[in-house]
Amino acid sequence: GFSVAISIMYDSSSQSITTHSSLSKHGDYRPLAIRVTREDGSKVEYNVGCGLNLRDLLSVLGLYILFYTALVGFCTLLLKGAMATSDTDTLMWAFFVIGLTFGGIVGLFLKLGKSKRTNAEAQEELALHEEMYP
Repeated sequence: GFSVAISIMYDSSSQSITTHSSLSKHGDYRPLAIRVTREDGSKVEYNVGCGLNLRDLLSVLGLYILFYTALVGFCTLLLKGAMATSDTDTLMWAFFVIGLTFGGIVGLFLKLGKSKRTNAEAQEELALHEEMYP
């Protein structure tokens, strides 16, 4: 069958998060859609942007542009620093040490998470064993 997902929208008039269906009931929210009238006179509506209105779509587009502009700027800065220290490779060694540190921290967190999980599983198994054999 055909199913419809309910998306969560922000209703600025009531300052609360509401569902798309409740916004549509009030009539103040219109999602962006392409409305086409066919040759036989029937009207077809194609939704654009998963039920978002034009302001929301422009906000998302602006945030994407801002994010990728900052990302390109940051990578350019790193490349310029690497090229400026190319004779001694100082920045490359700094990146290497930062990468090793980051990898060590992630590995430590994974090990701690695994040990907590195994401790919890062991306690659960012990409690189950005590229930079965009092």
